[in-house]
Amino acid sequence: MVSQFMLDEPIWKKVYAPRGYLAVEGEWIKRTAYGKTLEKVAKHGADAFYNGEIAESMIKKLDSEGGVMTLNDVSLFERFAFRVELGS
Repeated sequence: MVSQFMLDEPIWKKVYAPRGYLAVEGEWIKRTAYGKTLEKVAKHGADAFYNGEIAESMIKKLDSEGGVMTLNDVSLFERFAFRVELGS
């Protein structure tokens, strides 16, 4: 069921089935868009995700699929940061 979805949806197929079949264990996949997203957040902070072009792109895609989330919803999302304690 999930595998067919990933084959039928171009955005997922590009990542998880670039050779026409789902990648199997041991094969490399390239997540270019995700990498760019992480770079923007690292460079510009959380605001890049919640108020910038990432949020706009996300809402545009959700809207095209019948979603109801708005840019305002994303901007009002309450985020939390936790300090990571490293063991010795």
